Amino acid sequence: MPCVKTYRNFKDIICSCQIDPLPKLAIYRLASPITHVTADDPPLLLVHGELDRTVPFSQSKTMHQAYQQVGLEATLIKVAGAGHSFKQVTDKPISPSHKEIEQMVRDFFIKHLLPTR
Repeated sequence: MPCVKTYRNFKDIICSCQIDPLPKLAIYRLASPITHVTADDPPLLLVHGELDRTVPFSQSKTMHQAYQQVGLEATLIKVAGAGHSFKQVTDKPISPSHKEIEQMVRDFFIKHLLPTR
């Protein structure tokens, strides 16, 4: 029987359907951005909380490595003490701070999106 429901996200669709394991893996691979990295991709900025339990930090590390393997520019900023959305999850403030992260993002956009003069 086909999936005829309302789903919240891609994972819900895949997990709820009666799909054989091999096609399911193929669908996961197609949905993963890491399988689409090519040498003509734009520079990438990854800012990720090291204690993120929603999206593991290892996923950003893997994407960063994929970019490096094809010679692309990628910057990975690990936010110490931060979970998902840079929420403080330890007794210490996150590092870099929210203001520092905002500045890093601004600098990245200025460097890569503004026309050169």
